[in-house]
Amino acid sequence: MNLLKRDKIFVIEELENSTGAVEGLMCEPSEHHRVANYLEEQGYADIWERVAGQHNRIAVLKNVWIEEDSKGLGLGGELVEWFMMEAENRRMEAVYLVADTLTDNSFNLIQWYESRGFVNITDKTECPLMKWTSPYVTDL
Repeated sequence: MNLLKRDKIFVIEELENSTGAVEGLMCEPSEHHRVANYLEEQGYADIWERVAGQHNRIAVLKNVWIEEDSKGLGLGGELVEWFMMEAENRRMEAVYLVADTLTDNSFNLIQWYESRGFVNITDKTECPLMKWTSPYVTDL
């Protein structure tokens, strides 16, 4: 993998030969407005008000992209696994994502994320907000 950008907040990792990439945020409390903005853009401003005080360090998995002819090779899982390891290394307490179920996938995307420890924290089955909580952190 080729690290395209890694700083205090933004993380973008690209697979070799540009066959895929992952993009996300890693936020300390002073940067929570970035998480709030993302969730508002996705239609989940009300959820942010409910969960805002639950964790100090929050990551957002914004995008996983795989080149069409490279889908089905496990590259998406590899990128998500890398992002989750990066989140743990940075001591993120929770990772949020909106599962883009509107994209044409040959598999159940919600179940795919659930198999990686994410939980649907909404009652939606279309583009639900999902959350992974670090096993090293207890919810408030």
